[in-house]
Amino acid sequence: MKTNYWLKTLFFIFFLSVSGYAGAKVSALPRFASVKSSTVNVRSGPGVRYPISFIYKQKNTVVEIIAEFDVWLKIRDSSGDIGWVNGNMLSSRRYFEVTADSGAVLYEREGEVLNPIANLEKGVVGKLVSCSFRLDYCNVKVDKFEGVVMKRDIFGVYEYETVK
Repeated sequence: MKTNYWLKTLFFIFFLSVSGYAGAKVSALPRFASVKSSTVNVRSGPGVRYPISFIYKQKNTVVEIIAEFDVWLKIRDSSGDIGWVNGNMLSSRRYFEVTADSGAVLYEREGEVLNPIANLEKGVVGKLVSCSFRLDYCNVKVDKFEGVVMKRDIFGVYEYETVK
């Protein structure tokens, strides 16, 4: 009898955790995020007992979340470096980083016409305003400039993704 009770209890807990009723926030993977602070430790595993592999020293650095374990998120950055950070150190605010070796052109959009207004060097980070999976470019802000950049030149949005 006691075994039957424990099996039912475990099954119920499992059902709650799988269905999302246990209070766990479930988000799709992979997804993009940004670094909240100007100093964020990236560890070799999901916990403070793991050594620090490297440190991000720029706020709004764009990262891709590729796995989750409790409050720890496994991330990858634009250069391919992978590590674990506490989820409190990341923001869902969307930014982009220019990753094309030749940089990216920031265009002003007037109807169907794109007029170049600035050249962005590799490594430039800006705010991702919106993006449609149907278009090859995204609306962005870089310092005081607003315009569009081609998706192929940036890290921070998926080809099939819509960002509002």
